[in-house]
Amino acid sequence: MKIDYSDSELVHLIQRGGKGRAQAIEYIYQSNRILTLLIEQYLNKAMPKKSAEEGAEGIYHLAIVILTEKIIDGKLTIQQSIKSYLKGIVINLSKQKIEATAKKATVSFDELEENHFTEDNFSEKHLLDKEWKFCINKAFEKLTSNCKKLLRFRMLRYPFKEIAQKMGYKNDTVARITHARCRQSLINIIQNDVELQQRIDELLKDP
Repeated sequence: MKIDYSDSELVHLIQRGGKGRAQAIEYIYQSNRILTLLIEQYLNKAMPKKSAEEGAEGIYHLAIVILTEKIIDGKLTIQQSIKSYLKGIVINLSKQKIEATAKKATVSFDELEENHFTEDNFSEKHLLDKEWKFCINKAFEKLTSNCKKLLRFRMLRYPFKEIAQKMGYKNDTVARITHARCRQSLINIIQNDVELQQRIDELLKDP
């Protein structure tokens, strides 16, 4: 991999696709990981340290996905550096996460993922709760086959390096970013289904 890229080179590689896109995304991902510390600082205001650390990783991956898609769609004009633009994305996502945590009004994919989608991994509560299984399965089945496969691996706690090997990805960075994209796809499915969103909002309320 090339040691250094200019912003214009990164944009060109991502828009062109192929191996160059993967290299450009990995370069952006690795060279801006310090932003996870910024995300943690924001999240620490609203949640415990461990939750903030885990949330920071998920937000950073999603920010990379959003940045990449804007470049591919030609919606990103580099009037500021990619690093500054990415920083703006992670700040906005962090604020949204804090607001959602405070309101408890939106779907928490982390909670869905922690409760898993397989019969064996459900807690006793969820084995008895047909509503949870209905909501999870209805949303999950609308995902692409690749997303289903990847998310199932994560639910079984496979490390990203092993997922990359099983899915044929270049490395664990690609697996992490694809995982973030699939997570967001599932959230979008739920949020675009009014009935399903309402059911899950009720299930996520404190007893």
